[in-house]
Amino acid sequence: MFFRISVIILIILNCIYVNADVNNYIIGLKAYRDGFIDIAKDNLKEYVKQADSKEKKSFASYILATIYFKEKDFQKTLLFLDGIETRNDPRINISQVREMKMFALTNVNCDLSLDFLKKYPLYEFTNIYINSNCEKNDKLFNIICDNLTDENKLQVLYNLLNSKLYNRVFNCIDLSKVKKEDLREIGLYFFKNKEYNKFWKVFGFYKDDDFVNLALSRYWQKEDYDKFINNFNAFLNNFHIESENYCRAIKIYNDKGLTYDCSLIDKCIDNKRLLNKNKIACFIKNKNINKLSEFINEENGKYLCDYGGYLIKESLYNHKILRYLSNCKDRRKYVGFLYENKKFNDLIIFLGDPSSDFDYFFLALSYKKLGNKEKSSIFSDKLKSIELKKYLDNY
Repeated sequence: MFFRISVIILIILNCIYVNADVNNYIIGLKAYRDGFIDIAKDNLKEYVKQADSKEKKSFASYILATIYFKEKDFQKTLLFLDGIETRNDPRINISQVREMKMFALTNVNCDLSLDFLKKYPLYEFTNIYINSNCEKNDKLFNIICDNLTDENKLQVLYNLLNSKLYNRVFNCIDLSKVKKEDLREIGLYFFKNKEYNKFWKVFGFYKDDDFVNLALSRYWQKEDYDKFINNFNAFLNNFHIESENYCRAIKIYNDKGLTYDCSLIDKCIDNKRLLNKNKIACFIKNKNINKLSEFINEENGKYLCDYGGYLIKESLYNHKILRYLSNCKDRRKYVGFLYENKKFNDLIIFLGDPSSDFDYFFLALSYKKLGNKEKSSIFSDKLKSIELKKYLDNY
C-alpha cells in the first residue's frame, strides 16, 4: 500500500514539473509575440534550464538569442546561439542564426569571428567583419581571395577603401569574370577617385563611350599626345567620341604638323563660320584641291581670301577656286602673283569677265605672252588709257 502511494506521489510531482516546463515555454512564446520581452526572457530561460534535450530547448534558445541580439547583449546572444546553426528545426531561420552569430562574434572575439567566417565564407559575413572594428589582416585576405567569387571580391572592395588590404584584394580579382555592369561601376569609381592605375586595368576588360572619352581625357591631361592620337584613331569608328576630344585631336595634329581627315572638324566646331574657315584651312594643309573645290560655295568661298596668296604661290587651285579668288579684295595682288609666275592661262581664267583697264591690260598682256595677237588686240582696243596702250604696243 505504501509503495503504491509513493509511486502516485512521484507521478504527480513529475507532472507538475513537466507542466511547469511547458507553461514556461507557452508563456514565454506568447509574451514574446505580445511584446512583453522581460516576461518572455524569464520564462524561456527557465524552460531552457529545465528542458531535458537540446532539441526541445533549441527554438526557445533561438528566441532568446534574437532578443539579446536586438538588445546588443552579444555575450548572451552567443550563449543561446551555441550549436543552434546545426539544428534541423523548420521554425529556426538558420541563415539568420549564422548572421547573428557572425555579427556577435565580431563584437566579442575577432579571432573566433574569423574562424566562423572561414567556416562560412559568405559575401554577407565578410562585409560584417569588414565593417566591424576587427583587424583587416592576412587571414581575412586569404579568406576573401580563396573563397569569394570575383564578383563578390569586387563588392567588398568598396568597404576596404581605407584598409591595407584594398590593393591586395583588387589584384586578386579576375576582372574577366566580372559582369560588365560591375566593371563599368567600379571603373567610373576609380576614375572619379583618381585611381588611374586601377582604371586602366578595368579599361583593359571593358570599354564603352564614357570609358573611351575618359581614357582620352586622361591622355590629354598627362600630355601623352601620341597615345591620345593612337587611341583616338583606334576608337573613332566604334565609339561615340565627344566633341571636346575631336578638338583635342585636331590641335595635336596641327601642333605636330600632321595631316588628318578634315571631316573631323565637323565634330569639333559648332560655330558655322569657324567650321567653314577651319575646314578650308584643313583642305589647304592637306593640299587636297578637289575636296576644297567641292566644299566652297557662295557662302563660304569668301573664306578662301584669307589663304589666296598662299594658294596661288603654291599652285593649290583649279578653275573654280580661281574664280572665287577673283572676288577677293586683294585680287590685284593675286594678278601680280600669277603674272610673275608666268601663269598666263590661269590669269585669263582669273580675270573672267573684265570690267576695268586693269583687267583689259593684263588680259591683253597674257594673250600677247601666249602668242595670241588677235585676242590680245581685242582687249587692247578696250583700254581707255593711252599710256597702257602704248606700253602694250612697245612690249
